[in-house]
Amino acid sequence: MNRPEFVAPHTGIPSFYKAPIGDIGTVEEGQAVVAGVPMDHGVVLTRTGTRYGPRAIREASLFYRAVQEAGSEKTSVNVRTNVAYRLKDKPNLTDVGDLMIYPQDIHKTSESISDGVFTVVKEGALPVLLGGDHYLTYPAFEGLARGIADRKHGARIGHVHIDSHTDFRDSYEGFGKYNHGTSVRRISENSMISYKNMAWVGLNGSVLDSDIYRIYRSNGLKMISSDDIRVSGIRDAVKEAVEVAADGTDAVYVSIDIDVVDAAYAPGAGVPVFEG
Repeated sequence: MNRPEFVAPHTGIPSFYKAPIGDIGTVEEGQAVVAGVPMDHGVVLTRTGTRYGPRAIREASLFYRAVQEAGSEKTSVNVRTNVAYRLKDKPNLTDVGDLMIYPQDIHKTSESISDGVFTVVKEGALPVLLGGDHYLTYPAFEGLARGIADRKHGARIGHVHIDSHTDFRDSYEGFGKYNHGTSVRRISENSMISYKNMAWVGLNGSVLDSDIYRIYRSNGLKMISSDDIRVSGIRDAVKEAVEVAADGTDAVYVSIDIDVVDAAYAPGAGVPVFEG
């Protein structure tokens, strides 16, 4: 079947960025592999709805692919920076759909997320997960760690957490140790990562409880606040965080929470923060 080169965003199957739809069992080395994680199991105290995130992100991405496709030479130039972006003829990207979710079982869902990421990483591909609440960072990291360990004995991993909150609580009173506020603490317990390779970007407000503050002070954790970003700029802030996470490691996991964006621009965030 012959298909036109340009496909309107409102037509066809809404894969991420109009990427080819693939099977997670057939990913190839060097590929970027997009997978949705439509869950809100880990949400406590705040509104749910993150389960609809992967679908919304895919839908939103279609417009930007169409704009890039329609441009002269598939190129767009930023009028302020004069930086040009050109769409590759064949982006090495595939969308494998959503990982299996068990709505009433956070631990079974965690295993599914971990197994999915492991399947991608062990083949040398790059997993790109669309959430879903931010608890998913923990099982996704576990899958990454297993995949990296499968490819290299004694490997080390770093973590960059772009978020208004630390997600570093040991537990939430009444809600236990497995939720969106504890995911990074659970990550820190993995033997393949150490505090010196963990960095936070965008922290804002009273987000350190007494336990987190003691660990922060005693271990010199790299925590870059929203005020730090205003002073140094986002480029330098991210560069500093990546240098910390990548120092002596074999891979870096990057996680982004929508609440790092000012609540005025992301009003649907579960835990909206003034000025991000």
